[in-house]
Amino acid sequence: MKLNLKTIILGILLSSFSFNASAKGFTGVDDPEFNKYISAAKQYPSELVGEDAIRMKGGDVTVTFTVNKDGHISDIKPSCKCNPQLLREARSLFETMPNFEPIKIKGEAQTVTLKTKVSYALNTNEKQREAARPKDYVFIDTLIDDYSRVLVKGKWNFVYKNGTDVFPYNYEYMQHYPDGTVRLRHNDKWGLMNCNNEELIPHEYDELYYYEEGYSRVKKDGRWGLINNMGKTIVPCRYDTIGLFGMETSFDETFDESIIKEGPVMKDLAFARLAGKCGFINKNGKHVIDCVYDTLLKFRPGYVVFVQNGKKGLVNDLGKTIISARYDDMSYFLSHVALVKTGALYGLVDELGQSVIPCKYDSIMRFENSTDVLLVKKNGKLGIYDLGGFPIIECAYDSIYANKSKRNNVILIKNGMKEESIVYYEPSTKVDDPTKLIRFEQNNLYGLLTPDRQAIYVNPIYEFIDVFYNGLAIVKKDGKWGMINSLGKEVVEPQYDYINPYSCGFARIAKGDKVGFLNDQFKEAISPSFNHAYPFKDGLAMVNKKYYIDTNGKKSEKLVEGIVSVGTCSEVPNFMKEVFPGYECVSLYPGDECDKPAKKEDPKK
Repeated sequence: MKLNLKTIILGILLSSFSFNASAKGFTGVDDPEFNKYISAAKQYPSELVGEDAIRMKGGDVTVTFTVNKDGHISDIKPSCKCNPQLLREARSLFETMPNFEPIKIKGEAQTVTLKTKVSYALNTNEKQREAARPKDYVFIDTLIDDYSRVLVKGKWNFVYKNGTDVFPYNYEYMQHYPDGTVRLRHNDKWGLMNCNNEELIPHEYDELYYYEEGYSRVKKDGRWGLINNMGKTIVPCRYDTIGLFGMETSFDETFDESIIKEGPVMKDLAFARLAGKCGFINKNGKHVIDCVYDTLLKFRPGYVVFVQNGKKGLVNDLGKTIISARYDDMSYFLSHVALVKTGALYGLVDELGQSVIPCKYDSIMRFENSTDVLLVKKNGKLGIYDLGGFPIIECAYDSIYANKSKRNNVILIKNGMKEESIVYYEPSTKVDDPTKLIRFEQNNLYGLLTPDRQAIYVNPIYEFIDVFYNGLAIVKKDGKWGMINSLGKEVVEPQYDYINPYSCGFARIAKGDKVGFLNDQFKEAISPSFNHAYPFKDGLAMVNKKYYIDTNGKKSEKLVEGIVSVGTCSEVPNFMKEVFPGYECVSLYPGDECDKPAKKEDPKK
């Protein structure tokens, strides 16, 4: 490509740019260069740009984020009482931000959490916003190989190392993805290109959310649809709303990535609203759950509550109606049963739609948070039932509560008279600080007592119980390792040969001679397939001592600098101590390496 006048001028600018991320990073949120960058790079949501937006109030988005020891940013959490679209823009602003200088405390680089505010003035027009941008601010950072990302007068582009523009325009927004594709906004329209200046998705969409799974969620003329990464239409833009596949949502109209909580609710399905009615579609655009419901509400993974003509029912992820629309209210209760309401009375139904307890009770709740028995009220009187609806104690008492001094003993009060009764159940009383639970031994097995030693919190069924770390404790049963939570319930079944605490939302596991990772839903997100893997740190995990993987299990571009090994080491390396700060029971996996010991100074010198 020949150099033109624009390229020469850009080259001059780049030779004297005011901030170079490769040479120097931001020193903090009070750094003038940081605030100058915010002013230059900040963009407004396309739907909030224009004359209509002038009448809207703006807002401050508070952004909390972590600056890691190497200066890169993670754990970005925007929050505000403003238009939720601003949350997305603030998150994008920080996701594409250059590194900070490593923040040192007492001479050592530390991981710190910072907070700042980004102000959005929606009551100003676009010309006023443009006038407020710093005109002399030129920013450059290196992203990949021979390309650099450049910010000039509020617009972005890529340049080759010789200073030649990559893209034909300077864009209002640019987001680079690991697979080499770039999400761009030009004239308030979104598209997708690669670094070879090839247009993958034309710039004709009001919104575009790109996903590596091979599809994008797009909005055009006020309607949502799906296209693949080659621009081919999968679902025409005809939906009022399309949510995220396999993600838990609040079923709002926004479906903004920054406000959607993690966790699958319908695997491989996305919530959709068509002509005001709700359903779920798959990635081929087929209606798995037809868009015929007034409202859909989260129940539990694989099931959603639907509302039709004011009544609630239950449908599963195959589109099969489990419970017809016949209840005034319905919510997840326990295990396989749902709490339902007809009029003012409550009952229980199972996931097959069969009645467990008919709707004739004033209230139904778990007794002492137990998973075994229920406290029910009928005609103002209390009783205790099992989960099958059988009355252990008839509804005849004014008050029923547990006798804390005696196991499986309850106090019954009727007409001012007190009596005791035996009810066999496993209490799940929550302990505010599980680290204060007391480990005890019985028949060579371990359990936990409450801090006052008055009740058994976890039955003695384990060969080993580790300390609680971040609300979870590693346990061993029948020679295998798992985890319990702060309620004493097994969240990871003991089935692994090794297991570590969670780091970056992932726990290292081993089956046989292969290592993998559990996600924060306690599922095998990265199956055991590696000969060796270190725990996640700063969003990456080294595997097979050759390369890094990201949290999706995909190979990272970060290079491995080398592993230091010192003989048959038995001490925990510093790396593990950094990953699990304050954890006193870190154990080595086979193949974990030790840090190189510090050289001892020669006393003669």
